Amino acid sequence: MKRNIYYNKAKTIKYYNLQCATYKTGAMNCPNKTSMSGLVLERKILDELNAIIERYCQTDRIDFTDVYGEQLRQLEAALVKLKERHSLAEKRI
Repeated sequence: MKRNIYYNKAKTIKYYNLQCATYKTGAMNCPNKTSMSGLVLERKILDELNAIIERYCQTDRIDFTDVYGEQLRQLEAALVKLKERHSLAEKRI
């Protein structure tokens, strides 16, 4: 697949289309001349994945781990220790 990227006039929104990579080559042996919007393709893939999850997964038993929350707690504990060391160093000075 070949990705064609273009922007709106203000260059703030990025759009892209997917097209057969061999269509615009010298061979031109691909009969598919149409392209598909990447945003539409992403939406279709997400819908299909959600349908598969609903069909085969037990959604009441899915547990999400909060990786960033755990990292935040560790960093906050390290920050408290560093602030204590900083205050002790200021008292010594």
